[in-house]
Amino acid sequence: MVVKGGFSRSIHNLHNLELIHFSQRTTILIFLIIKIFPAHHCQHGTRVMVAMLYLRTNAAPKMPVSVISFGNAQLNNLVVRFIQNTEGTKITDFITEAPPCNSLNIPNYILNIPANALFNDAGTLMGWIMGST
Repeated sequence: MVVKGGFSRSIHNLHNLELIHFSQRTTILIFLIIKIFPAHHCQHGTRVMVAMLYLRTNAAPKMPVSVISFGNAQLNNLVVRFIQNTEGTKITDFITEAPPCNSLNIPNYILNIPANALFNDAGTLMGWIMGST
């Protein structure tokens, strides 16, 4: 799993990193982007943040399987249009009538990462580590 956090990079630039991480030269199965937008784009100290989860095993690995806006401010309409039009993905966000992300364990904001992809061949790897000691 690769997790890429972005503050100064655009969401479009971060999305394009999927091509590198899911290339034929890697065995990466999960790619997670956390985009943190600058505070000056928001009012009253709020911040917009977006998580985009990509899976190599997805029928269309270039499209995120989940996009969650989990900041305490709404996404800019240009970003929403990029995600919905370019990615063809629905966004979980309080602009789509979900409650604001302002406490723990709100179901709309829980990102499910498939354990089988996260721990791919973990048993084989652990056996090799334990056998080599």
